[in-house]
Amino acid sequence: MADTERTEFHPGEGLPGRVYATGKAQWIEDVTRDDNFPRANSLSAVSVRGAFAFPVQIRDEVVAVLEFFSSEIQAPNQSVLDMAEEAGKQLGYVIERKRIERAMEESERKFRGIFDYSSQLMGLVTTDGTIIQFNEAALSMIGKVQEDVLGQRLWESPWWRHSKREALEVKAALEKAVSGKSVRFETTHMDKEGRVRDIDFVLPPITDHDDRVIYLIPEGRDITDRKDAEEALRQFKGTLDQTHDAVFIFDPDTFAFTYVNQGALLQLGYSREELLSITPLNIFCQHLWPCSGTDQGTS
Repeated sequence: MADTERTEFHPGEGLPGRVYATGKAQWIEDVTRDDNFPRANSLSAVSVRGAFAFPVQIRDEVVAVLEFFSSEIQAPNQSVLDMAEEAGKQLGYVIERKRIERAMEESERKFRGIFDYSSQLMGLVTTDGTIIQFNEAALSMIGKVQEDVLGQRLWESPWWRHSKREALEVKAALEKAVSGKSVRFETTHMDKEGRVRDIDFVLPPITDHDDRVIYLIPEGRDITDRKDAEEALRQFKGTLDQTHDAVFIFDPDTFAFTYVNQGALLQLGYSREELLSITPLNIFCQHLWPCSGTDQGTS
């Protein structure tokens, strides 16, 4: 009824408010004679006399109140009230299940968005290491499709077939992750062109409401370019250390040394730690060009 839809009830007010406050079904023989029925006058115009209502509950929380009206005055029927309260609980179970399903669907949608479109290598495996799924980035690296890897053990999959030692490391990591501890280490994959790629690998567990591990998410980040750059820099610094000339590398933002070669240490008489703690300007003033006291104090 329109009047019911427009009426706002506070806990304890009117029939819905009483049911909400008590969590119990309520029966009114004659709404026109009830002291706590704000709609009595408007409902009498449409020949409403009897009414009862029951709560819809999720656990112990009232989430809705259902009202029913009659054109006749009727004495309370306890069996009907008991049956209505049970129906309210069953409806609560249905509502809760629907809420959980919607939450799971939303979580699944978000997970899929991250999983499918991530540039990271990602998968999902059971606690015994059986592969359930891998994303496109991981499959593309090794030139495989989903059906090629489903059902395989993680450590026996194509990502580690080039190295038995690393495959055993993955198996050991999985056994540790199953105990609830996230594991991280560096490993390698061989890509579809036969190149060995350096991978920053992490294996976090997924737990249920009882903190039991139910799945694991193998995730890898290709760090080959970074490792190659680090190796190139190491070799470059090794070459610089062979020269007798003084070579300095400094950060233009912080104006601090990031590297000094062996020739610089020999010429200036500092240890590497000492030289890295001095600003380039002070080195210039003290050893290469006389500066004023103000200039020397600048850092």
